[in-house]
This record gives sequence, C-alpha cells and structure tokens, in this order.
Amino acid sequence: MPNESEDEQPWLFRSHGYSGDISCCICADSIESLQHLFFSCPYSASCVQVISAKLGIYLPVTDTWSWWEHHCFKSFFHKKFVGAVICALIYLIWKARNHSLHNSELIRLEIWSKTLLSDLIFRCKHVVTSNVSSGHLSWIESM
Repeated sequence: MPNESEDEQPWLFRSHGYSGDISCCICADSIESLQHLFFSCPYSASCVQVISAKLGIYLPVTDTWSWWEHHCFKSFFHKKFVGAVICALIYLIWKARNHSLHNSELIRLEIWSKTLLSDLIFRCKHVVTSNVSSGHLSWIESM
C-alpha cells in the first residue's frame, strides 16, 4: 500500500465515508496522521520528554522508532526496557487521543506519566526480573 501524504489524507478519509473533523484530536494544529500523532504533536513530544527525564534516559523525538532501540543502549536489558517504554508510550498516546476524541478533554500529562511509570515499574518488577542482573534489579527497585 502506498504511503499517503498528509495532503492526500482528507480525500482518503472522505473515500471511507468520514466527513467529520480530521484535525489532531489532541492539539488541533495539524491533520491527524500517525506521523503527526506520535512524532510531531506537541503533546506527544512532551510525553517523551517527561518520561525520559523521570527514567533518567535519553529518548529523542524522532520519526524512526527503531533508532531508539538500536542506538540508545547497548545492553540487552536496556534495549528491552526501552522497547517496553516505547510500547507504553504508543499505547498511552493513543489512549490520550481517544480520551480527547470521546470526552472533549485531554488527559493531564502529570496523571498520564504517573500511569505510564507505574505500569512500567510493575512490569519490570514482576515480569522482566527473571533474567535480570542484580544491578539492573536494584535500578528497577529505585524507581
């Protein structure tokens, strides 16, 4: 399937019978697209910055998800941890988008980041710990 540009998306939405507003549900600054929602939307960029700061890791806002996993960390544990962070970010940005669409309000970033961090810490403590070194375990416990 060819990659549709943002200019072609209004036609694409109409061709599928959608005639409503196609602007971003979160910021309304641009036409909603995956590229905009996950990489260009100011809310998403703020989410990445907040989580990066709270975890003490560098996660650049880029349009290539795999860059994070392949270039940020060298150890297997850190790659898997960053992969879990990325999955959680994707899920919660989409959740914030749907909440905004259906409730006409945006989930506050402070609440959102606490949810993300508590989910990540729980998962790391209860799922990831079986093959993790004592140093990494103490890092997880310190969060």
